[in-house]
Amino acid sequence: MSVRAADSSSFSVFLKQSDVNLDVVPKISTGFVKFSCFSSSPSSVLSLLSNGRTRGAVRCASTVNEENLVVSSGVLFQPFEEVKKEEFMVPISPLTSLARQRYFEDCESAINEQINVEYNVSYAYHAMYAYFDRDNVALKGLSKFFKESSDEEREHAEKLMKYQNTRGGRVKLHTIVAPPSEFEHVEKGDALYAMELALSLEKLTNEKLLHLHEVACTNNDPQMADFVESEFLAEQVEAIKNIADYVSQLRRVGKGHGKTWVWHFDQMLLGEAISSSSRVLIKPPHVDLDFASKFPIGFVKFSCFSPSSSSVLSLSRRRRVVRCSSTVDEENLVLSSGVLFQPFLEVKKEEFMVPISPQASLARQRYFDDCEAAINEQINVEYNVSYVYHAMYAYFDRDNVALKGLAKFFKESSDEERDHAEKLMKYQNTRGGRVKLHSIVNPPSEFEHAEKGDALYAMELALSLEKLTNEKLVCLHGVADRNNDPQMTDFIEGEFLAEQVEAIKKIADYVSQLRRVGKGHGVWHFDQMLLHEGEGAL
Repeated sequence: MSVRAADSSSFSVFLKQSDVNLDVVPKISTGFVKFSCFSSSPSSVLSLLSNGRTRGAVRCASTVNEENLVVSSGVLFQPFEEVKKEEFMVPISPLTSLARQRYFEDCESAINEQINVEYNVSYAYHAMYAYFDRDNVALKGLSKFFKESSDEEREHAEKLMKYQNTRGGRVKLHTIVAPPSEFEHVEKGDALYAMELALSLEKLTNEKLLHLHEVACTNNDPQMADFVESEFLAEQVEAIKNIADYVSQLRRVGKGHGKTWVWHFDQMLLGEAISSSSRVLIKPPHVDLDFASKFPIGFVKFSCFSPSSSSVLSLSRRRRVVRCSSTVDEENLVLSSGVLFQPFLEVKKEEFMVPISPQASLARQRYFDDCEAAINEQINVEYNVSYVYHAMYAYFDRDNVALKGLAKFFKESSDEERDHAEKLMKYQNTRGGRVKLHSIVNPPSEFEHAEKGDALYAMELALSLEKLTNEKLVCLHGVADRNNDPQMTDFIEGEFLAEQVEAIKKIADYVSQLRRVGKGHGVWHFDQMLLHEGEGAL
């Protein structure tokens, strides 16, 4: 420690890491920095005291006479006496929060519970997004709405995680249960059923937030109460009103006549303006789908096709298909090359029949069950890795860890893995598969390691997770290859494999650098490098 006088009235205390002997920490099981008094005078001297080996403190002595500290109002205020109290002592143990003050365990636990609520609701909304994005549902407005809702709930969870660290609490992520993958309802239809479920989830979330606020009030924590009020309560009421309006609108149009109007409702959510002049052009034709119930497994089969207006659609009860008849003479369809191509005969084959059942995918072609299941497994892998990285972000953002570069790195990594999961969900729907989200196990909340330190230990764990993810991606590629699915192999190669190798190399470099610098002050410099990465040289 060195002291330098900036001028006659003030001075600055500069701490050099190399000058601080932290060997006293293991000798003192519970240590505190305790200020017996404080003065802006350069005559102040810091000294480390040990109080019975269970009370380690740094005491600040000064030549200032506290008895003479009387403000102009005549009221005596003695801050240097006040800070002697135990509640103002500053811990020196690296395992104890420095920022924690008047933050009780009930509040800490309640915040963690609310994080779990927000994360589970986000996961349920992500499942709804996947459902409405299917080719045989194709309600893009609802899909967009639930995707944005999922992102918003996850942001709420992250906001709570940030607050937990701000108050000196410890984030502990819980297991996330698997949400349903089907949202069709016989009486209500999928749109109304999903929106009613969303309304119930928002009301449940509001109830949990009110309980969280009550915990804050019970523990006389006005700062936590203000946080819940300003960041959540008003917004939650608006969200409930918004979704309640949607439920009322969907109930008004009904399921039967509302088949057309549900589509208009979806377009409203999608944000496309439907003017009166264009409404006729984009209004879908009235289609009576009641016949579909008579044919549990139905197909639209084109016996031939012609752009001619003489083409006629007819329903074949024997094959449960819609046939397209035409006056075109197929035998005369010879290309200029002299090679006979008869597309209207080709499309008679069973693999080209188009399902008419509302439960069957219209887009699915040469997409086998093994591939569908493997994609769902990979979604689960990406989501679990994202969850672990989110736990790492919370750890390094703590006030007694305060490695902001690592916190930033793992937050970005968590977001990236979730983006990967969403990309796989989108592909599953593109191919006509069905997204089925799995449960997500709770990750660890502590990443300290006695020999390696937390930075190296967490980065080595990240490297292992990236290698595991790569192994799963290679297996996914193998499933696609064995099922002779070149489109799926191309998707995996183009979107994941090359990027995954680069991610492994990047994190491997970080591990090597952290091993080189050890647990000393080099970790701080490494953290600064991560914090300012992309901003140019420090």
